[in-house]
Amino acid sequence: MNQIETAAQAALDRKATDVVRLDVGDIIGITDHFLVFTTKNDRQLDAASEEIEYQLREQHGRKPLAREGSAATGWMVTDYGDYVVHGFLTDTRDLYALDRLWSDAPSHKWDDGEPDTDADGVTIG
Repeated sequence: MNQIETAAQAALDRKATDVVRLDVGDIIGITDHFLVFTTKNDRQLDAASEEIEYQLREQHGRKPLAREGSAATGWMVTDYGDYVVHGFLTDTRDLYALDRLWSDAPSHKWDDGEPDTDADGVTIG
């Protein structure tokens, strides 16, 4: 499992929904991917963000370069350099609409913990 898949699964394990990877590297050039997820409440947002950090550290030896926001603000951002994890509460995600803002970026959504696959069952991304 690659790092973004690990982060996506960690978010899903903590009841995050609408988990999407946006491949923004060709558009913005400062990072390759955004991983975006939604939670229903601030406790779930905090738990999902903590689980992502824990799993990335345990499975890949990665520590974040920076963190911003808090569960109380409805948006937590964790920067890993080549990818950035954005966790939102539902209303905050709707407000900032990163999916719409970066709609020209290829995107990959996880359903029930499984990454998108092509017709041959090969993982996309």
